[in-house]
Amino acid sequence: NVQYIGSISNDQLDGHGEIYIDDKKYYEGEFKNNLFHGHGKIHSNFGDIYDGDFIDGYAEGYGSVNWPNGSSYKGQFRKNLLDGPGRYKYLFGSYDGYFVKGLKSGIGRLKKVFSDGNILEILNVNWCHDIPAGKGSIIYNCKSYHYEGDIGSCFVNNTDICVYPHGEGKLLKDAKVFYHGDFFNGYKHGYGTEYYNDNEYVKYRGYFFADKYSGSGQLYSRDGIYLYDGEFLDNKRHGKTTITSNYNNVEIVNFKFDKKFGKSITTNSDLKSIIKYYNNDEVVSIKINKLEELNLSKSDKCPITHN
Repeated sequence: NVQYIGSISNDQLDGHGEIYIDDKKYYEGEFKNNLFHGHGKIHSNFGDIYDGDFIDGYAEGYGSVNWPNGSSYKGQFRKNLLDGPGRYKYLFGSYDGYFVKGLKSGIGRLKKVFSDGNILEILNVNWCHDIPAGKGSIIYNCKSYHYEGDIGSCFVNNTDICVYPHGEGKLLKDAKVFYHGDFFNGYKHGYGTEYYNDNEYVKYRGYFFADKYSGSGQLYSRDGIYLYDGEFLDNKRHGKTTITSNYNNVEIVNFKFDKKFGKSITTNSDLKSIIKYYNNDEVVSIKINKLEELNLSKSDKCPITHN
């Protein structure tokens, strides 16, 4: 049962009018040549309400939609689809940005509010067919830092999207960078530089694997003094390396899971060398030419027999 109330010109709906279906208002607004044209409002059978512009029967131009689940949209339409800039409000947050044929495409900002009150924001990122990609920023207020750089994403449970650092980027805290380098699936992975949080001095420069120092790298003190140059494994010094101590002594030594192991050669500022042998970070043997080199006397104990 369809009923029309309104203007008719040349046997066609033309001008302002209303359409009722089974005594329920379906459309109220402008018509042209029997088509919705101009400003109008539709109440669909599914409970959706569209209020906005129409062109030749299509929702096209600026308009708004309210859905029964509480979601809403205000922005541009083209041929009944979200197309152009707009704001989409979800129960959990919102999206401000561009759409193409109903999908997030182009620059956009997604904000998600969790049940515990924490807020995740994905800013200035390029979207492609509803999936974030390219460069952007990730801010999560329960963390003390945020990310800027290349972004990757994947679907979780075929519905939710997981967004993470992927590619080249940087982590910032209090507007200061404390890591700049490569990421893979959300982890520091590849080559990067880590900084001390309270200043801009380098803490570590080298390779990472799943957020840990792995491969060749260098360690520095808080005041920028070079300390270590060598291999790492699982965040531990591991392999042959060169370390600097007391700002003038240079030692070439092997490390095994962060502890000195095997032969070591130490050269001081006077270019004098001392050969040591370590086991589990303890000296088990020292090779020298004179006791005076170690400031030892004949009454000191032997490093091997302790006699």
